[in-house]
Amino acid sequence: QCHGVLRWMARMAEPLEIDPNRLAVAGDSGGACLATHIAMRTRDGDGPALTCQLLCYGVYDLDPQREAYAISRDPGLRRPVIESMIATWHECARRDCAATPAPLHALLAGLPPAILLSAEHDPMRAEDEDYAAALRAAGVTDEARTAPGMCHGFLRAQHFSAPARAEMQWVGAAFRALLQSAHP
Repeated sequence: QCHGVLRWMARMAEPLEIDPNRLAVAGDSGGACLATHIAMRTRDGDGPALTCQLLCYGVYDLDPQREAYAISRDPGLRRPVIESMIATWHECARRDCAATPAPLHALLAGLPPAILLSAEHDPMRAEDEDYAAALRAAGVTDEARTAPGMCHGFLRAQHFSAPARAEMQWVGAAFRALLQSAHP
């Protein structure tokens, strides 16, 4: 359904008053995983073309045995929650004949540039770093940053946290710069 909305936006660009040549996908946490899957579908010919991916503290491996999950001290994202979310993903994938592999295990070449923001105390941080390295190895341009002192989901605190606001401003500036370089 997410991909269908993206295609609808591209078709409705004129009445929506958006530039169909500057479309991007974005997501945080599990939403970052969904955004990467949408980017893969658009790359594989199911359009529309994307300018970039904007991904914040994402889930890219979907392996419940990752060591970072066992030692997580993130107050909002403990191991049982992570394991439950991953189990749900795998259960849905077993029922979906069109399921795609976790982004870290997928073909990444040809994806649009990515902006990745991770959090220092997030159990997903290692996945973010691994995903950024995999993108670079596949020839995909990326700009990655780890927010110091932050935990998973910290951008939701930007209204009352100056450090979270500063990270959101970094995301916005990186996004603007990428859009301007892609379409001057």
